[in-house]
Amino acid sequence: MPFCCKWRSAARTTAAPSAAPARGCDTASKDAADLASDLRFAAIHASNYLPINCRLARDKTALLRTLDQAITGQLALVPEARRAL
Repeated sequence: MPFCCKWRSAARTTAAPSAAPARGCDTASKDAADLASDLRFAAIHASNYLPINCRLARDKTALLRTLDQAITGQLALVPEARRAL
């Protein structure tokens, strides 16, 4: 089953320390380990055969299992007619 969460990249926090953090970004005070554990990945566009949306550190094993299932045909992909192209 595909994952559900929103994508937020640690790259948003690369502003100078004196600059205000990006709107909605609460990662300015986090260290690198916290940022890595919060890194999210999303490939949820309507045209994707396999929507993927996860928090990488937490969901790595489940994500790899899902990808393996999709590659071997054990997981149904989005049908061509539903891909909104």
